[in-house]
Amino acid sequence: MGGSRAITYAQLRAVPETPLTHGYCALHIHHICVDEAFRRQGIGRALVGAVAEKGTEQGIARLTADVWDSNTQAKRLFTACGLSPCRVRFDQALQA
Repeated sequence: MGGSRAITYAQLRAVPETPLTHGYCALHIHHICVDEAFRRQGIGRALVGAVAEKGTEQGIARLTADVWDSNTQAKRLFTACGLSPCRVRFDQALQA
């Protein structure tokens, strides 16, 4: 992590309504990382909380994040922070 103990990157997502989907505006967490030596100390929760607070200050009503299914630590963190799964993406490698 280049000397950092924890990092996060979030972005405003404004998704327009289409005939197939509902539109929404959300603050989306793209990346969150806490150095392994500093995990389980509340740093991840503090980072998610700081992003949520910024979103609330700006009138944004949703907080979202994507997590690889195998990333049990991230899923546990986001669940502990009050996020819940809202959709599942299926994947299959195709042979060329």
